[in-house]
Amino acid sequence: MIHKEKFGHEYLEMPRDQFMMLSKHVLNKPVIDAHGTKLGVISDVLITQTLCDALPACKHSFPTVSGMIVNKRFISWRSVVSFADYLLLKERGFSLYPEPIPTDKIMLSKQILDEQMLDENGKHIGCVDDLALAYDKENTVLKIIGICSGISVRMGFNKLVDIFPWPCIKHIRFEKPTAIILRSDAKKYKPMLKKSIKLKRVSAS
Repeated sequence: MIHKEKFGHEYLEMPRDQFMMLSKHVLNKPVIDAHGTKLGVISDVLITQTLCDALPACKHSFPTVSGMIVNKRFISWRSVVSFADYLLLKERGFSLYPEPIPTDKIMLSKQILDEQMLDENGKHIGCVDDLALAYDKENTVLKIIGICSGISVRMGFNKLVDIFPWPCIKHIRFEKPTAIILRSDAKKYKPMLKKSIKLKRVSAS
C-alpha cells in the first residue's frame, strides 16, 4: 500500500483550484521574450524524470518541469520569468536559447497524454485525458501532480475528474503497446487526492 507521507502530502492536500491542467492551462499558451515579442506557443512540456527512470515513478515523487517545447526548440525552465496567461522569458529571441531538445526526457503531451492506463494485472482502467500540475511552496518550480482520467475538458463537457497521483504509476511502458501501469488496485488511489475535481463547462472559442 502506498502512503501519502512517502511522496509529499502537501500536494495531495492542496486545494484543487491551485492545479493547472496541461491541456487547458499550459499547451498552446503564448511564449513572450524579454522585449515583448511572441516567439510561438507551448507545444509540449518536458519533465526531469528520464525515460530510463520510468520504473518506478515513486522513487521520484512528483517530477519537476524541466522545460517547454516552442516552435521545435527547447526552452529551459531556468529561462522562465513567470507563467500565467503566457510564458515570459528572461532573454530576447530564440538565438539566446541554443539548447537542443533533450531526447532522454519524458514529454507529457507526446508520450503521456491519451495513453491507456492499466492496473498491474493488465486490466484497462481508462485513458490519460489530462495531467495536473502545480507550483511548489516557493512558487518557483512547476511539479507534475498526477494523471487525470474521466475528464472531457478538451471537449468542453462538465465532468468529474479522477486524479491518480504521479507516484502511483508503477511503470511507463514506451514500447508498443504503450501504456501507463498503475500500482495495485486503482480504487485505492482515488481517495488520495480527497475529492475529484468538478470542472465548469469550457466555452468553445
